[in-house]
Amino acid sequence: MTPHANWRLPAGASLFWRQWDLEETVVFNRGAGSTHLIDAFSAASLRRIAAGPCSFGILVDYLSDLSGADEEQVGGRLGEVLDSLQQLGLAEPVSPCAFAS
Repeated sequence: MTPHANWRLPAGASLFWRQWDLEETVVFNRGAGSTHLIDAFSAASLRRIAAGPCSFGILVDYLSDLSGADEEQVGGRLGEVLDSLQQLGLAEPVSPCAFAS
């Protein structure tokens, strides 16, 4: 995991969501033709990334506000989730300077 990177959807990713309960979400990436079952924390992280590229810190703040959990707890779990989302081809890290204008 790259803590100083910004996170975004990979080029060509087009996500469709289906959620039947609060615990799990199915995400279909039309661009890759892949379907994934992810937990609520991962889904919230991915939804924020899909809204626009963001840093690890922004994700921690967002998820802490959303869940009411401590930022340290969220940050610890978030690293694992970002690694998983990257392995699934649902998110990718990019250098912070890639978004500087």
